[in-house]
Amino acid sequence: MGIARRRVLRGASILIGLYLLALLAAWVRGPRAAPRHPYFAEAGFLVVAHRGGSGMSPENTLPLFREAVKAGADVLEMDARLSSDGVLVVHHDRTVRRTTGVPGRVDSLTAAQLQALDAGFGWSRDGRSHPFRGKGYRIPRLAEVLRAFPGQRMMIELKPRQRRAAEALCGEIRGAGMQDRVAVAGFDGGTLGTFRDLCPEVATAAAGGEVIAWKVLHLLGLGNLYDPEFQLFAVPERAGRRPAIPQVGLAEGVTRHHGRSRAAVHAGPPLRPIRRVGCELRCARGHPVASGGAGLEIGLPSFPRSLGDGGSNP
Repeated sequence: MGIARRRVLRGASILIGLYLLALLAAWVRGPRAAPRHPYFAEAGFLVVAHRGGSGMSPENTLPLFREAVKAGADVLEMDARLSSDGVLVVHHDRTVRRTTGVPGRVDSLTAAQLQALDAGFGWSRDGRSHPFRGKGYRIPRLAEVLRAFPGQRMMIELKPRQRRAAEALCGEIRGAGMQDRVAVAGFDGGTLGTFRDLCPEVATAAAGGEVIAWKVLHLLGLGNLYDPEFQLFAVPERAGRRPAIPQVGLAEGVTRHHGRSRAAVHAGPPLRPIRRVGCELRCARGHPVASGGAGLEIGLPSFPRSLGDGGSNP
């Protein structure tokens, strides 16, 4: 046997040994559920209105948020960006062209300039008519939304990858006294990490890298070794043609109910990894998942399609 081959076998033996030791450590440690965050204090399935329910009327606006709450949404989901003068406003895109018809980046305009724009300009259900133009819809400041719905649960996606954005968001949430009513999401792990350091009492979603780490460790059988800093997942229903989290059939076996829209399936073996890390799961685009007693409940809201992302509004 050649020297190179012996080295490869020795290296492989070491890796296998380390993996077996890790499996043993995971088995000895066992599953450990994290304490339930006050955000999830109320048991039951959560209906999440994505961008306020953008299929009903112009997204991320106060009138739409009121409409979603009236329709029975449990959580208002929205996006936060910084204006050029450092004010957090509620807007999804980097630019305002799609929603207002005016060119320009959100961070290049002051809050006053943003609020002077017509946020109902671009909305259309059929791609031809624009029924909300000139109807008084505007881009709200985040502080306005927090004041308008003090008892409402919210999920805020922090768009800018900047420390000052995390600082501003922490200040707004604390100033409104809504640490137990707001969960914060974002794709950038660095910005979310900064927010967690500043506002450790506020629930946060897993960043992209954390979702991957969770996924890989559970595929390897090492999930019991993972101590997450997040309290929930906010992930796309699918990543390309594949489910974002293959172990969870987000849209399969779902029971739909009319009225208050409490749809759920009981936790089966594929859901155990999530229960072990003590996390809640919400699928994006208005298809939410939440914890319910012994396991997780999965469901799609049976509200009209417009509560999520209906119409032609992307």
